[in-house]
Amino acid sequence: MPPVQTDEPSPATPATGHPVYRDTWLWNVGFSAYWFATSYKWFILLFFSLPYQVGQIVGDADKNRAWGMVYGIGAVWAIFGPALFGAWSDRSRSRFGHRQPFIAAGAALTVLAMGAVGSATTLVGLTVAYLLLQVADDVGTGPYGGMVPEIVPEHRRGFSSAIMTVLQRVAEVSTAVAALVLQRPELILAGIAVVNVVCAAATIWTVRGLRPAPVPPDRPRLPWYRVWVDPWKSPDFALLWFTRLLTSAAAYLVTNYFLNYLDDMFPSYLAFGVDLGNAATATQVLAVLFSLTASFGALAAVRQIDRVGRKVLVLWSGLIIGSVMVPFALVRDFTALLLMALVFGVGSGIRGAVDWAMASDIVPDKDQGGAQMGLWSSSQTAVQVLVGGAGAVIQHLNQVQFGSGYVAAIWTAGVLFVVGTLLVQRVKGSR
Repeated sequence: MPPVQTDEPSPATPATGHPVYRDTWLWNVGFSAYWFATSYKWFILLFFSLPYQVGQIVGDADKNRAWGMVYGIGAVWAIFGPALFGAWSDRSRSRFGHRQPFIAAGAALTVLAMGAVGSATTLVGLTVAYLLLQVADDVGTGPYGGMVPEIVPEHRRGFSSAIMTVLQRVAEVSTAVAALVLQRPELILAGIAVVNVVCAAATIWTVRGLRPAPVPPDRPRLPWYRVWVDPWKSPDFALLWFTRLLTSAAAYLVTNYFLNYLDDMFPSYLAFGVDLGNAATATQVLAVLFSLTASFGALAAVRQIDRVGRKVLVLWSGLIIGSVMVPFALVRDFTALLLMALVFGVGSGIRGAVDWAMASDIVPDKDQGGAQMGLWSSSQTAVQVLVGGAGAVIQHLNQVQFGSGYVAAIWTAGVLFVVGTLLVQRVKGSR
């Protein structure tokens, strides 16, 4: 039985970690609430809402190239944003805490960004709105990431990371269901704004009392550019950053163009005999079921990650995902595709449960955790520039031979998953 949660902080010890940490499900759920909000936002926006909005603006003939351009432009900023705001929070000495004000500001800016996205009627307007959304996200997630190595003790990072992934997958299910129920784009965006504010408040409340460690008077103040330089001196950090870039590229190559893939390549959308009618509904239903199985994968990892280690779970997830990638690009029966997506979801859930734990294990300087976890998270955003450019390639290949662009993207994703899985095994600082 987990220990009973109390309101009073216990003294910090190597066993308990930072005084605000509680080794309970309830505390970890509260801590992960902001990650829930982030996943709730991005999953439905990237999987369905934004590609659909771009298609409505430019039409079918140019939808892959246009969506890739919007996506890639926004990602350029996101390469630098998380580390920038993470470093700022490392040095902040606000009376409200050094991480908490950034999380609050990120949620507030997200509300503004949702309004901008909803009112965009041109490709330029949507690009600007998407860039604002990226800035809003980075303001909060860079400092938020720094709290994981700062607060959570090493021997419980796997447990905490797995719960974060469970919340991420539950958020994906929730936002996909909400989209199916609400239907109207303005209601979907309003829901995202509300969830971000509520979850930011929950996380800020959970870590109340968190303050930065005192800076030794003899510690030199590093110049700002060292944020992007020093972590690369650690081979483990560089390797983990690169492997996450590969697996993120693989995931985005599949999910970001999935709506268009279904719309162009499938003659019908029968799921076990039920006609879903169109590609938009089929995408949303598949997103719900994918995230459900991903939740099961993450839940299975909760009890195993600190026992068997991170690398074993990465290997299992790679084998599961790799087994479905080749046929995934070839089937034209929606029920068969749905079954493979469920398998893919399990592997994705297991893989995601490992991410935060491994990154926290190998952060070179815990006192610069916000900056360095922000830089680590840029591995997921840096690749978006390349994946955005893939839209034009997919469109060109489809014109050369109908559907070949989608097949090439999915098979490329499979190769990237396998390579990333194998390279993770060479990280020495995390077991």
